[in-house]
Amino acid sequence: MKRVITIVLIVLLILSLTACKKAEVVESESPEPTATLEPTSTPAPVVIFPDGVPHDGVRPIAVVIDNQGEYPFPQAGLSQAQVVYEFVVEGGVTRYVAMFWEQDLELIGPVRSARDYMLDFILPYDGIFVHNGGSPSALAQIDYEEWIDSLDGTKDANKIFEDITDNPNNWQDTYTNSEDIYAYIAEKSISLETDLIGHPKYSESPIILEQGIDAKIINIAYSAISFSTYMFDEEKQLYFRNRNGETHTDRNTGISLSVTNIIIQKVSNETIEGDDSGRQALETIGSGEGYYCTLGKCIEITWEKADENSPTIYKDSDGHEIVLNEGKTWIQIVPTYVELLIL
Repeated sequence: MKRVITIVLIVLLILSLTACKKAEVVESESPEPTATLEPTSTPAPVVIFPDGVPHDGVRPIAVVIDNQGEYPFPQAGLSQAQVVYEFVVEGGVTRYVAMFWEQDLELIGPVRSARDYMLDFILPYDGIFVHNGGSPSALAQIDYEEWIDSLDGTKDANKIFEDITDNPNNWQDTYTNSEDIYAYIAEKSISLETDLIGHPKYSESPIILEQGIDAKIINIAYSAISFSTYMFDEEKQLYFRNRNGETHTDRNTGISLSVTNIIIQKVSNETIEGDDSGRQALETIGSGEGYYCTLGKCIEITWEKADENSPTIYKDSDGHEIVLNEGKTWIQIVPTYVELLIL
C-alpha cells in the first residue's frame, strides 16, 4: 500500500475542513445545568479507575449513544468511556457504542437503538448491552442468543431511562446513568465477571511509532453531515476531537474529548435490500485494512476477525499484533469509501 499522504489528500482536507465550518480545537464554556435522574434503587458498588484502560475480568457496560444532528450535542459520558466505537448507520449519520469499565457517570446518552454489527464488537468483551430498541436484525439476534445481557429501554429495563426534556417530540433526549444501570444489573443478578478479553494489549511505557507517518491532523468524513477531526496537542500528547466542525465536548464535564489511541478499521458496507429506512449491513467479520494512530504518528495496519464472538485482531505491516498506549481509545469503523485524511 502506498504512502497515504498525497497532494490529492491535502487538497481534499482543505476542501473538507472549509466546507464543514473548518474544524478547530477551541475552549468551550461549561454547558447549562441538566436534569439528573433519580436512582431506582441502591446500586451495586462502583469503583472508579481513571486510567482509561479496560479492566481484565470485568464486563463492560456498552451503551449506544446518538450522534444525529445537533439535538444530542453535547452527548454525555463519552469523555469517560475507556473505549468508543463509531459506526455508520442509515442516512449518512453515525452512532457510538461507548464502553465503560466500572465508571461512575451522572448521565449517559442520548441512548439510541442497536444495530446487529454493533454486537460483533460487544460480544468479544462479554459486554452488557444498553440500548433503546433496535433494528429487526439486532433484536432478532439478541432474542436468539439468550445469553446476551441486553438492557433494552423498550422492554423491562425502561425504568433505568428518563427523558431530560419535556418535549414529547424530542426522541433524542433519553438518558440513563451508571447508578441505575448497576442497580438493575444487581436486581437481575447479572454477573459482572468474565473470562473474555476483547481488547488489544496495552503498554505501560509509551510506544512511539518511529516508522509511522506524521498524524497531527486526522479527518474522517463519513458523509457531508457526519464527520470528525482529531487534532494532536504536542504538549499534552493527546488528540482532541472535533465533531462536525465544532469542539466535541461532554455534557457531564463541559470539557473537550481527548484520545490517546485512534484505530481506523475499513469495512465494506451496503444498504440492506428491502429496508425502507436504508439500514446498513457492515462486513465486520473477515479481514481488511486500516490505520493505527497515537502520539502524533500513524501506521498502516490490517485487521481480522474469525466470527462474531472472536475479538478483532489488529496487526502492523510485519504481522505483529499492535500494542496500544495506555489511555482512551476510539475505534472508527469506516466504510471503504470514506475519505481519510492524515497529515
